[in-house]
Amino acid sequence: MSADDTNRIAGGLFRAYVGAVDALGLRAQVYAGVPEDVRRLMDALPLHTTWLPGDELDHLFEAVARLRGLEGLRQLGFESTRTSTRRFLRPVMETTMALHGRSPTSLFTHLTSITRPFFKGLDFQYTPVSPSSGSLRLRSAYRMNAVSLAAWEGSLRMLFDACDVTTGAIGNAVISDDGHTGTFAVRW
Repeated sequence: MSADDTNRIAGGLFRAYVGAVDALGLRAQVYAGVPEDVRRLMDALPLHTTWLPGDELDHLFEAVARLRGLEGLRQLGFESTRTSTRRFLRPVMETTMALHGRSPTSLFTHLTSITRPFFKGLDFQYTPVSPSSGSLRLRSAYRMNAVSLAAWEGSLRMLFDACDVTTGAIGNAVISDDGHTGTFAVRW
């Protein structure tokens, strides 16, 4: 396996989630609940441009889930995006909306391109159901579970914020049997 096959998340994303753990006041408890290699990364955060395997986030997510449940993970996902990742995504989202319209549909339709700086091995497909709802499918080269998808549910809320939509909702993901696909109902 090459480094490209095993490294799937940007260091900047890990930094964003650690910042969200701090913002939620959970650092000490999360730190105690993750493996030593993740603690080392929390102590000496990786560069934004470093690529990591992704297990580090899985360990953070599991620790937060033990402390706060799936709703805590949704909060963590939203907080990490609101406080950190969004500033990097904003130019891409603004360009997308300038080209395709200022709506959640435009952002959901182009989500694979928008998230590319932070992830490898992900593909999003949006299928509209009505002018203000649809189905968002997240396909991953890596297995996902309810814990990782709950963090996505929180992070995806930022797409509504970017469009000044206050009524947006992301449904709980339905996970495929093989664990590689999560499907969210979205509406606004």
